[in-house]
Amino acid sequence: MEYRYAAVAFAPAAIQAYSGTLEATVQGGSDPATKAFTCEVRGEGTLPSLSLQAPDVFDTSGRPVLRFGRVLVGRTKMMKINLKNNGTMDVTARLEAPPPECGFRMLEVAPQTFTTEPKRAQTFSVEFAPQCAGACEGVVNVKVFKNPFEDYRVACIGEGYQDDVTFEKLPGDSADELRLADCPVGVPVSHVLVLHNHARGKAFRFAWPDASTVGIRVSPSAGFLLPGACKDVTLTYTPTARAKLAPHELKLALVGITPAAGGGDATDLPDWDDRSTVLDYGASAAGAGGGGQPVARPEPQPKVADVPGSAKDMLLK
Repeated sequence: MEYRYAAVAFAPAAIQAYSGTLEATVQGGSDPATKAFTCEVRGEGTLPSLSLQAPDVFDTSGRPVLRFGRVLVGRTKMMKINLKNNGTMDVTARLEAPPPECGFRMLEVAPQTFTTEPKRAQTFSVEFAPQCAGACEGVVNVKVFKNPFEDYRVACIGEGYQDDVTFEKLPGDSADELRLADCPVGVPVSHVLVLHNHARGKAFRFAWPDASTVGIRVSPSAGFLLPGACKDVTLTYTPTARAKLAPHELKLALVGITPAAGGGDATDLPDWDDRSTVLDYGASAAGAGGGGQPVARPEPQPKVADVPGSAKDMLLK
């Protein structure tokens, strides 16, 4: 018994389904059962293609968009681009990052060429790190090889902003949102956030509202924030009954301050908040039954002058 192999090539000229009949005839064959072989051959013309899974937001012109929103100068925010190969062949594409001066950068090496196997996906990370205040826009290009119809241009849009005072150390590096963990009734749960004064020549007095009606306590609830300084603030939630704390906004009041008349500038202010105490060694200590021992008393707020027009609020959600 002898074998011969034949190679069948398929070269589609269009994106469509093809079918035909392959027939092999034995020259001089007389047996109807073996003198010929026929079979149907099928194929489909296709192009390498990647499906954009993320982002799934588009602008008015139909471009896919990564919307980073407002990001504080000096901080970063990351979003993802996800591409999936839903076809039956390997797909090779080229990724090109926006210019670095736009404030956007790829966490992976770019530009780069990558190949995605059938039914697999590739994820790329785009980081927005504004260096100055203002609107920023860039484009990530994804070009699929051997497919002239597939050239994704993913728009990256964000805005850098700068504030004198910001919240820091919030979960997920959020700018203004704090989510507390679940806790048993009567058991407090706390989070320590930071107030950061980025201004080098300004000082502020801050004051938190009384939120005891919803079981929230903030310490310190009032104080000074000196130029360039940070202050830890502890927010504690103590539920008194089984309940779900509805979204609640705490409005932090800020006002610029300077020393009282003739007292210098903002850099000369003392650090103070309502946790500060002083030791009273006077006669009142003995008279109060202290046995001559000093008594710790709340330190009065130092005298300051408000800066006209500097009052503003910050919302913690």
